[in-house]
Amino acid sequence: MIWTSIICGYCQAARSTEFEAMFRNVESKIIEVAEMSLEELNAFVSFFYKATIDANVLLKHSPALLQAANKYKVDFLTSICEEALVTNISKENVISKFFVAKKHCSEAVMEAVLKEATTLGDVSTFTEYKKYSQTDAGLLLEFYEKLARLKKAKGSKRRRVGKGKLELFVLLCVLVRIFEHLRAGTLCDPSCTRHGSC
Repeated sequence: MIWTSIICGYCQAARSTEFEAMFRNVESKIIEVAEMSLEELNAFVSFFYKATIDANVLLKHSPALLQAANKYKVDFLTSICEEALVTNISKENVISKFFVAKKHCSEAVMEAVLKEATTLGDVSTFTEYKKYSQTDAGLLLEFYEKLARLKKAKGSKRRRVGKGKLELFVLLCVLVRIFEHLRAGTLCDPSCTRHGSC
């Protein structure tokens, strides 16, 4: 559920150039923030006054807080959120962390996720693989491509494949897996009206 809340005061301007500019242009010094849940907003506002965030809240809400930090140009909070996102990367969450890094253009998180993913085995064994193959095959393809480039750059011991052929091979692998899901009836058709039961 989305809550609409109001942030007011001058303390925010001390840590955000965006808030400082907003306060200069608004006589009432009131800014409305509608894109966060109440818990996320409380953590965000609390950060301005304490310069800290509870570790459990940070782990739970780091993607939303990273989005807010980027939007309002709170660089210190951006760094804190990125550090939280790169902790405990595992087979269970590596694809969703890749998604967050891509969505928020976080090179630091992207680099850490890809580096760790190279040590976790085949992407098809990752816990979130099935979910993303059904909901965002394009994201999986990009994930495969970036991993392939990273492995190639690291001097992978696999046989050399000519330029362009590796990308085609990765695309074919993803398409074969998607076809297998379609054939087995485990991949939801976008035109399907029974999304909950697919």
